[in-house]
Amino acid sequence: MKNILKEGKKTAIDIKKELLTLEEYKNKSRQAMSKENVCEKELREKEREVDDEISRMIRKRRSDVEDTYKDRISKLKARSKKISSRREKSKDAKMSERIKEETADYYSDNRIINSDIKSVMFKEKISTFYRTDLFFSLFMPHGPIDLLKLLVVALILLIPVPLFIIKATPWEEGTFLTVLLYAIIILFFGGIYIVIRNTKVAPKAAVLKSIYEKKKLIKKNKKKIKSTTKSILKEKDDTVYNLDKYDKEIEDVDKEMDAAVKEQKAALEAFENSTRFMIENEIRSRHEDEIEKLTDNYKNAKKDADRLEDAVNKMEMDVSKKYDAYLGKDFLKVDKVDAIIEIIQKGEADTIGEAMEVYKTKY
Repeated sequence: MKNILKEGKKTAIDIKKELLTLEEYKNKSRQAMSKENVCEKELREKEREVDDEISRMIRKRRSDVEDTYKDRISKLKARSKKISSRREKSKDAKMSERIKEETADYYSDNRIINSDIKSVMFKEKISTFYRTDLFFSLFMPHGPIDLLKLLVVALILLIPVPLFIIKATPWEEGTFLTVLLYAIIILFFGGIYIVIRNTKVAPKAAVLKSIYEKKKLIKKNKKKIKSTTKSILKEKDDTVYNLDKYDKEIEDVDKEMDAAVKEQKAALEAFENSTRFMIENEIRSRHEDEIEKLTDNYKNAKKDADRLEDAVNKMEMDVSKKYDAYLGKDFLKVDKVDAIIEIIQKGEADTIGEAMEVYKTKY
């Protein structure tokens, strides 16, 4: 191989041509790669667009299947709830009727007893206050509850009330008049109590005792009414109320609901196993020609880019092999080779090697 450094202007011009050709191919390679990127982007965008359309359509169709059965199941649930509500109303009505029947005797007895009490009180000219629980607690106490009521009333009348009256008077606390007033108030209430007991209660003791016994019977009947009502309300077995008609309707609706749920499950399974693939195939077939065209464009652009890239690599290797050892990478550029040609043309050097030395000296 000849020594490039000893060659002249003609070889320098040939080197420049090779470098310009290499640069031209590099530009073409860059353009081809840019086109390849554009074609690939268009293809990927179209593929994403198709995939998104498939996803949207599958979601919509699946939702349509679900909504169809969801609406049906929802209506069946509402129907079942309505029947259950009618059943409960019927049960409540029949339960109330049963309570009324089973407690009728107690209510009847209480009405008769109350009527008897009123007759006796009217005959004996006794005030209605004398039949109240408070009266019997105060003047004819029976048992600890009545005694407790009597004690509470006594404490209220004998402590807070006198103290309030004393506070409302102009006398100073602790004076003799205050003590006297307190004693008078206590004696007043105590006297009223004794007078009522001796003049009103004692003469009618036998009658009042009879009224008290009748009131005990009324309370006993009320307890029986409450116990009977509570027992009936707590019963879990409601077969006595003849609710079979409602139970049958509820059972039929439940069966229909179970069938709808099974149908929904089967429909969704069929959709996942078959229908969704049909939807996908149908959408892809509509875009097949366009995607095929974009794929061809991309393949051709890639092929051109790869071809030009290979050509550039080969040319770079050839140029490097031929000139790197002599010129080095710094001088293996178009502008530097132009400078070498100009130096030779001006007669400042005869060979490429001499021109390089001149260039180094000048620049």
